[in-house]
Amino acid sequence: GVVVSYFEWLQNINNERWDIDKVNKQLDEILVSATDKVVNYQLDNKLTIKQAALDVAVLTLANRLY
Repeated sequence: GVVVSYFEWLQNINNERWDIDKVNKQLDEILVSATDKVVNYQLDNKLTIKQAALDVAVLTLANRLY
């Protein structure tokens, strides 16, 4: 829901209108990419999926701040 709300915001500021296929394609790309990052991090670091997700989130935010 939050990601699709972001897509709506993007469409509004760019004065665009996406069809449902484009929304679903963009959503799929984001979710698959995020899942791949967490699973790979989990496997590389031998963590639980929950800990890996938290670590990836914190690392992502830290990299954007600095």
